[in-house]
Amino acid sequence: MPRPINQEIDLYKQVKSKLDYRKVCELTNFSPHSKQNDILNKTQEGEFNVMVCLLPRRFGKSTTMSEIAFAELLCPYASILLITPRFKNAQNIFNMVEKLVIEL
Repeated sequence: MPRPINQEIDLYKQVKSKLDYRKVCELTNFSPHSKQNDILNKTQEGEFNVMVCLLPRRFGKSTTMSEIAFAELLCPYASILLITPRFKNAQNIFNMVEKLVIEL
């Protein structure tokens, strides 16, 4: 018998509230710089449902987003939507997340 959607949402929120992005970064050997930390902290706090980041080249956008996506994958029933200007960008982030999962 399938679980009601409310139970899935409750379980997701329960696990998400205990998830520590800093520990996930340690697990994956990722050392974010201060501005990447700001993004991770805002995401961790759940302050936003949607976050749009307009950042310069070589900032570490793909790496930061792959860390967030990887952390979300640790939560049951998580949904991740990644929108990029080009398919190649999304493919790059997906490959980075895939590598993190394999190395785990």
